[in-house]
Amino acid sequence: MLVWILIGLAAVTLHHAEACGGTFTEREGIIQSPRYPANYPNNQDCVYVINRPWGERITLSFTKFAVGWMIHHDRCRFDSLTIQDGSSEDAPVLGEFCGTELPPDKRSFQNSMRIRFRTNSYRTNTGFKATYTSAVHNDTFLLITDSTANSIYRIDYDTFSHMKVPVTRYPFSVDYDPVGDRMYWTDLHTREIRSARLNGSDSRALWVSRHANASLHGLAVDPLSRLVFYMDTDSKEIGMVTIDSGLHKTILTVDIDAPRCITLDTMNGVMYWSDVGRRDKIERANYDGSDRKVLVSTRLSVPNGLAVDVAKNRLYWVDAGTNKVETCDLNGNDRRLIYTHWWSWLHDPHYFGLALHKDKLYITDWGPRA
Repeated sequence: MLVWILIGLAAVTLHHAEACGGTFTEREGIIQSPRYPANYPNNQDCVYVINRPWGERITLSFTKFAVGWMIHHDRCRFDSLTIQDGSSEDAPVLGEFCGTELPPDKRSFQNSMRIRFRTNSYRTNTGFKATYTSAVHNDTFLLITDSTANSIYRIDYDTFSHMKVPVTRYPFSVDYDPVGDRMYWTDLHTREIRSARLNGSDSRALWVSRHANASLHGLAVDPLSRLVFYMDTDSKEIGMVTIDSGLHKTILTVDIDAPRCITLDTMNGVMYWSDVGRRDKIERANYDGSDRKVLVSTRLSVPNGLAVDVAKNRLYWVDAGTNKVETCDLNGNDRRLIYTHWWSWLHDPHYFGLALHKDKLYITDWGPRA
C-alpha cells in the first residue's frame, strides 16, 4: 500500500574534510575519506555529522566511490559507508554502501545527517568523495508498507531516499494525517488501526475491531473531518473511526463481499472502494453510505488500489488479475486503459497499491519478480 503526501523552498565556501570524521554546519561542503584521493588507512571508524537549522534538509551526492566490495547484492564485506537520517548513533538508516558503484543521492528527512565510514585491516581502496547541500524543500514523500518486514518505508519524492520506520506486527495499508503529523495504518495480526509519528515513535492503537475474524485491509484518512475509514475484508464491512476520540461507526455491510482498497474525495465527503469478492466491482458512496453507486463491474479481475483526481473528474485503479492500470470519470463513464503489462509471463506482476502525485501514478507490485 502506498500514499503520496505533500506538505509545504529556498536556495542553497566549501568545507573540506581531510581527517577522519568531523562536524559540518555550513550550507554546502565536501566530505571525503581520509587521505583521499590516496588510499584510505585501515582500521578507521570515521563519523561525519552535518547539522543545519531547523526546517532545512540535507542532500548528499557522491562524485567518487571505491569502498570495499559487496557480496550477495545487498551485503557489504569488510569496509562500508552508512548514511543515517539524524545525528545520533541510533538514527534511522538511509542506506549502507560499498563497492565501486556510485550510491544514489540521499536526502535527509530532518535537519541533520550522519555518515559513518568503517574500514578493517584486510584491504584498502581510494575511498569516497561527496558534496552536500542544504535547503528548505517541499516535504513530499511516499509511504509504503512492507508487511513481511514489519515495516513502513518513507520515500523522498525527488531523490527516492528511503527510511525504514519500524512498526510491530503486520502493517497493511497506510495513510498520513498532516494536521496531527501522524501516520495511520491497519494491522492484520492485531486487528487494529494504529498510529505513530513519522519516525515510528509514540505508536499507539486508535481502534481495535470487535470481530475475531477481522481482516483490516484498506485505510484512508480525511484530515479535514478528522476521520479514518477502513475496509474489513473478512467481516464484509466498511467502517469509520474518529481520530480525536476513537469513536467507531459501521457504515456499510449490505452487499459488501470482500472490500479491499479505499480512497477519498475529502472536499465532497465521498469514498471510493474496490471489492474483490464473488463479483469484482468498484463503487462510491457518501461518507454516511448514502447515494451509493457501482461505477465499474465489468472486465475486472482483482481490482486493488485506487486514486481519485477530483479536479480532473477521474478515478484510477490497478488490477492484479489483468495487470492493468485503468481510469474512468467519477460517474463510471469514459473508461480508458492507462497501462498494461504485456509481458506478464516474464515478470508475473501483482499490482496492489496506487498513488497519484501531480501528473504521475505510482504503483506497488507484489509480484515475485518485482
